[in-house]
Formats: sequence, structure tokens, C-alpha cells
Amino acid sequence: MTDKDEIIKAQQEEIAILRQEIAELKKKLGLDSHTSSKPPSGDGLGKKNRPPASLRSSNKSYGGQSGHAGKTLEPVKEPDKIEVHKVERCHQCQRDLSQSEVEKIIKRQVFDIEIKRIVVEHQAEMKRCECGACTTATFPQGVKAPTQIGELLKGIALYLSGQFIAKDRLSTAMEDLFGVPISDTTLIKYEKQLSENLGLCYQQILERIQKSFVKNRDESGLRVGGKTGWIQVLSTKMFTYLWFDQKRKSAIENGGGVLMHDHFPGYLHENGVTHAFCNAHHLRELKALIMYEKEAWAGDMFALLRIMCRCTQAGEALSSKKIEFLERAYDKIIDRGFAYHEGLAPPMSTSTSSRGRRKRRTGHNLLLRFKEHKIGVLRFLSDPRVPFTNNQAEQDIRMVKLKQKNSGCLRTKAGAHYFSIIRSFISTVRKHNVNMLESIKLALHQQISLSDILPLEPQQLLLSY
Repeated sequence: MTDKDEIIKAQQEEIAILRQEIAELKKKLGLDSHTSSKPPSGDGLGKKNRPPASLRSSNKSYGGQSGHAGKTLEPVKEPDKIEVHKVERCHQCQRDLSQSEVEKIIKRQVFDIEIKRIVVEHQAEMKRCECGACTTATFPQGVKAPTQIGELLKGIALYLSGQFIAKDRLSTAMEDLFGVPISDTTLIKYEKQLSENLGLCYQQILERIQKSFVKNRDESGLRVGGKTGWIQVLSTKMFTYLWFDQKRKSAIENGGGVLMHDHFPGYLHENGVTHAFCNAHHLRELKALIMYEKEAWAGDMFALLRIMCRCTQAGEALSSKKIEFLERAYDKIIDRGFAYHEGLAPPMSTSTSSRGRRKRRTGHNLLLRFKEHKIGVLRFLSDPRVPFTNNQAEQDIRMVKLKQKNSGCLRTKAGAHYFSIIRSFISTVRKHNVNMLESIKLALHQQISLSDILPLEPQQLLLSY
């Protein structure tokens, strides 16, 4: 072989490697929340339109579905104010009807609020006795300063802060709405007070989750104090527990049962639990393989998982014959996938090192996960209590991404701790449909436990799914 032939061969190999790199980069650029584990907030302005019907989890339209229990205002029996609109004249002949008998009343109620600042001045008498002693009346509990913010206004400010309104804009909003500005420092003091009073409630939330059969686990990265930290979540349908850790792999006593999560290796090492894996992640990865790699087996597995999901939506256990049939179909698709990848040439590696594991394609790695963790992937088939996805944890951790999107970071570890406690409380209260503002006011006033805000029996509090 001449020098020219060697140069041409080397260039051809380099071109092949570069083409592979370009294809991989294009694929990474094309991945979004529908085809990977990226959160929807990461899609940005390049968010794509609705995916084609063949790749959706169903052919249903967006919005409320048939049979969905919608939410609407219900009329109250005793309105705060009644305005009577009288009929003075007939709309047709203009005859005077002011003294005629009312045949029927048609009622329509308008719900609104009155925003008004109320300043209560407390005056404590001071009297001097004949003996010379001076006695001053006692102010009500909590009234300590010449001027201060009331409990209701504190609760509103903390609730709005929990909705991720930036503190400087929140101060402006409080002044615009109520004529009472609240500084950043004051708001941080209120957050600290609220989180300290929620200490017992926070611990009891964790205990309730530990006693539940199914727990959902997830985590999300967040800049804290200039470094990357992790907000972790352990949750059920009725309770949410968030905590901060500088490490992504953060162990917690989960109390046994089933732990539903994605395939993050840190969760696989948690002892004393039975693992179940999120199939929403699998569907997104399969969708990417269908769209970019054109692997036929991925389309079959995508369809099969959707069929399995529909089979279990009734909430009843499937028969053993049906489970065996679905598992056989699952195994056959995996075998076809391995056969496809064995027929392909090994992917080119851009690394010059000969050490380490041989590089595999994305689809090949997913097939290995499907095979090695088959029991965990299909656990929802044999146990109706186990959900198909880990959506509960993803919904509960979503507020962390909204916080990141809004503020970019948390300044201190203490702030991350306060954030975790307050968000755990707010999420749990909302899951039980308890009045949020009244719960925050109560927690600002004193240390509280779960029984103070959740009017349920102990056995009801243990329900998870």
C-alpha cells in the first residue's frame, strides 16, 4: 500500500468517526422532555409542537376528558351581601310594575374579595397604686413591637413566597396590594420562624411515608451557596418529604416496602426495599430510539408498555395467564432487540485508550436494563398498588425546578433547609385539601404536629395508593 492509499484510508476512518460524532450531537440537541429525562422547563423557546399520535401515550385530546370531575364555584347558602334588582316597568308595553307581586327570583352569585389594610392599635393602661408601685396591663401574646406585621399578612407573604415570587418583587406587591412593604430580611426571618415551628410536623411526614407501602423517590440539582447541591424527595399520594444534601446519592431510612424510582444507581443500593422502575422514563427513551435510531424493536416495546398500562388501569390484579402472556411478549421483543444489535458493526470509539468497558449503543444499553431489571420494570403488572410511573415524585420535585428557573439558586444551606421544610408542608397540606392560609397562620403562631392540621384518622393518614 502506497503512502497515498494510507492517507486516504486514514481520512476515511476520520470522516466516519466525525460523522458519528455529528449524528450523536444532533441527537443530543434534539432531545427534549418528551424523549429524555430532561424537565419540561429545560425545553425553552425551542419547545416542539405536540408529538404525532403514533408516539403519544394515547390519542386523547388535551384538557379534561369525558367523566373528569371538574372544579367549579358552588353557590353559598348565606351570601355576605345581597343586591336586589327590581323590575320597574314592563319591557314590552312600559306599564308600571313597581307595586306588582314578585313571581320568581333568579339568583346569581359573584365571588370577590375586599382588600383593605386594617391597623389595630393595642393600648395598655398603666396605673400607680397608693403604695407607689406602677402596674401596666399585659399586651396580647405576640404583640411585642411598637409596629409589626399581623399573622394573616405574614401568612399571605409566606404563601406568595412559596409560589416563587422573587423577594424584591414580593415586597413591591405587598405594598401595592395592602400598603404594607415587607423587606427581604423580614421575609427570611418569617421563613425561619415557620420552618422551626414545623420541625415536629416535618418529622411526622417522614414517619407517615416510611409506613406506606409504596414510596416515590427522585432528586433534582440546584445551586446552593455557589455549589451544586441536590434537593431529594420521598413521597406518596398523601405526603411529601423534601430534604437537601450536597451529594446526589443521599441515603434515607425508607421503612421497607416498594421504592418507585428511575434507574439512578444510588437508589439501587438502598437496602430493605423492593425496587420498581418508572416506565414513563422508558417510554421517553424508546421514543428517542424510534425517532433518531429507527430501531424497530423500540416501537414494539413502546406499544407493549402502553398496552400493559391500559390493562392495569382498572386497579385490579391481572390473572396469572394474562401476566405470563405479556411477559412472553416482553421477552420476545428483547430477544429481537439483541439480535438487531448483534448484527450491527460495533460503534466507533473516539477514545484512544484501550481501557474500560467497550462502548455500546444507547438502544443496547436500554435492552440490558430491560433484561436485568425485568421484575422491577413489570412489578406493576402483578401488584395493583404499584404505579406504572414515578410521576408522583416528579410532580413533587417540580417546584425545585420552578425555584431554579425563578431565582437560579439558593444562597445558603440554611435557606435550602428552610425551603425543603416549607415545601414539604405546603405540598402535604394541598394533598389533603386543607385550607392553606389557615395552616400557615397556625404554624407561624406555634409549633404544630400533623394532627393539628389534618383532620383524619390515623389509619387514613397511612394511605399512599
